[in-house]
Amino acid sequence: MNLVLHMLKSLCLSIFALLVVVFIVLFPRKLDIGLQGYKMTASYHFSWSQYADNITGFLHGVFVDHTLGVTRYEEPIGAVVQTAIGKSLTIIVIGFLLSSILGVMKGLADYKLSKSKWNAIGNGTTWLFQSVPDFMVVLLIQWFVIRYMPFISFF
Repeated sequence: MNLVLHMLKSLCLSIFALLVVVFIVLFPRKLDIGLQGYKMTASYHFSWSQYADNITGFLHGVFVDHTLGVTRYEEPIGAVVQTAIGKSLTIIVIGFLLSSILGVMKGLADYKLSKSKWNAIGNGTTWLFQSVPDFMVVLLIQWFVIRYMPFISFF
């Protein structure tokens, strides 16, 4: 019973967080930009009616039209999400396979070297790999590719 209660609580918190994000995204974003002399001014006026229109339009699109809407470039969001999921899954699968293969190879090498004088290298590299944050590894790989492999485009 305790597990079911924790799962229900987690589900409720997740739904609440999702609703908060959706309500923030649906805030009216219309800026009034004008010129006063040589100075550009921007003003924002919040409108509850525009906010309600955004929410009802989104809910109508989701439940009646079965769409999440369009981007600012008039592309359907469903197509953009499918493209992003495809690219993300490619990276996730490649990362999983590389980490599995390299991790098993590192474990085998550590086991073979555990009784020799090379044990310090195995333990040292394990310490090094665990102490460097993931984002630092990503930044170093990006720097290396940008610097030494300019034919690969990131952007």
